[in-house]
Amino acid sequence: HTPTNSTKNVVVTIFSESKSHENFSDFEANGYNVKLDSPLDDVWSNILAANVIITSRSGFSFVPAIFNTHAKVVYTPFWHRPQTSWKWLEVDNETLQGAQRQVDEMPKAPCLKTPINT
Repeated sequence: HTPTNSTKNVVVTIFSESKSHENFSDFEANGYNVKLDSPLDDVWSNILAANVIITSRSGFSFVPAIFNTHAKVVYTPFWHRPQTSWKWLEVDNETLQGAQRQVDEMPKAPCLKTPINT
């Protein structure tokens, strides 16, 4: 799929889980390929073959990005830091703060449907 605001023929695939606070229909409406609950080998093989990787704040995207030596990587900072020799691009603080504001505005919901009896 080519995003609607792109002038190049690019395929953008977003991997995630169906249990999410995000509205994936907005991504799909803009031409992005959304894959939910994909098997690990499918996700990682796509990341390993990608020309551009945008990581999340998790080791799930970080680990295969390490092994993809040809891709441009956009790194979202968290406790695992890239090596300086990797030359990854880092998401700036203003973008991170804007994303955090959006997360803070999300309605809070309990993680458990039923309470745990102790």
